Amino acid sequence: MTASTERADAADSGVQLAAEDVAAFLHQSPDFLLRFPQLVDVLELPHDCGPATSLLQYQGRRLRAARQESEQRISGLIRVARENENVHRRLHVLVLELLGAQALDEAVGRIHAGLREHFQVDASCLLLFSAENTAPDRRQGYRLLAEDAPELAPLDGLRRDRRPLCGRLSSAQRELLFAASGEQLRSAAVMLLPCGSTLGVLAIGSIHQERFLPGMGTVFLEQLAEVAAAALAAYRDGGGQWQVEQAIGASAEGAAQDPA
Repeated sequence: MTASTERADAADSGVQLAAEDVAAFLHQSPDFLLRFPQLVDVLELPHDCGPATSLLQYQGRRLRAARQESEQRISGLIRVARENENVHRRLHVLVLELLGAQALDEAVGRIHAGLREHFQVDASCLLLFSAENTAPDRRQGYRLLAEDAPELAPLDGLRRDRRPLCGRLSSAQRELLFAASGEQLRSAAVMLLPCGSTLGVLAIGSIHQERFLPGMGTVFLEQLAEVAAAALAAYRDGGGQWQVEQAIGASAEGAAQDPA
């Protein structure tokens, strides 16, 4: 059957084809214009395709644009993968450093030092939950508080949601976690320390507003909290008491510092 016969039959049957029907037919017949090349001369092409004057040129432009978009997407994925690899390499170094700790104060000091050296945080804080709030307020870079201490009220949302809190802290949260040094911090991440039960809270702060943002991915932060919790859990007994030294010393080198 010739093309003219097909047209005559379609006209005689009174069939009305919708644009969607034509599009579906062309999608199923990619060689249609090879069989009817004369149609290329009368088809109107999109005006935003630059100097393209044929469907072949237009198709080529679309394929090149799609390839460029794919290459950019792949480059972005490679960049993110390299960043993630770098982060996990630094986390691995921190794990090895914590394995060498022999006491609670030493483990705390290595956590603070590792956060500064490997992750470039400007301030860090550790709140450790104790069964009794009888220990000194601050010792060697951490603070001991009863788990139900009223001072922890600014962190009620964190303890309820159990997801890292990222962004700009409220004044009450800054005062609780960073005291005077918190005034210069523009963003922070606050995490619970999970190890069976909740051992406490780890907070890290930055003077840069874009460092920790609400809605950012928290997988790394959760892994960091798990590493810190595992290192600290060795110095907490089943009754919730920490193995602290009796002598009260000055804050360790690793304690939260003024970002200035």
